[in-house]
Amino acid sequence: MLRRTDRSDLHLKGIATINADNPAVLSPALLSVSGDILLKLGMLDQAESMFKRLSERYRDGMFADAGPVGMGYVALARKDPATALRIFEDALVNNPGTSRFKETTIGKLEALVDLGKLDEAEQLALATAGDRSFRGESVGKALVLMGRIYREQAKKASGEDKTELLTKAYGTYNRVFTAYKSTPEVSAEAGWQAYETLLEMDNTELAEE
Repeated sequence: MLRRTDRSDLHLKGIATINADNPAVLSPALLSVSGDILLKLGMLDQAESMFKRLSERYRDGMFADAGPVGMGYVALARKDPATALRIFEDALVNNPGTSRFKETTIGKLEALVDLGKLDEAEQLALATAGDRSFRGESVGKALVLMGRIYREQAKKASGEDKTELLTKAYGTYNRVFTAYKSTPEVSAEAGWQAYETLLEMDNTELAEE
């Protein structure tokens, strides 16, 4: 299965969906993977049940970190960034050695942006992008959120300041779009956001291109 990721992904998706309402039958590893799959599918209640069982039943196991981190992302998906921020900050403070440190940090960053705490979010995004322990997909995600921060700041600006912020947002998105092709989801998101930003800048010609 490891040699054929397309087949393994299909099998894991089947395990997750078949057992979506019965997490008790799954091992900690499968609870973690199934929770992530169900979250991506938008099955938030079922994903939450997977992560809850991990947190309650296997809190001392090697997959214990996946429980609270998953719950944080479920809260983000439910448009409850305040709860998500509390969960992520608790995980970072009380378990600084978490194996899912990168995911937890990106989750905290997204929650800060959702809450409009842009100064704090910008500091965290810059620190994350400049941290050598963050590489690949996690840096790409941090930069996409950095672009969003610039666009949110632009909403409160005018004139040259607004133009400068939107230009910085576009440049950030374009960097991710071109440099992170190995992570298609991140690259595609950055490309779409670059397009949206160009429309905000009334640069329809480049946007269409």
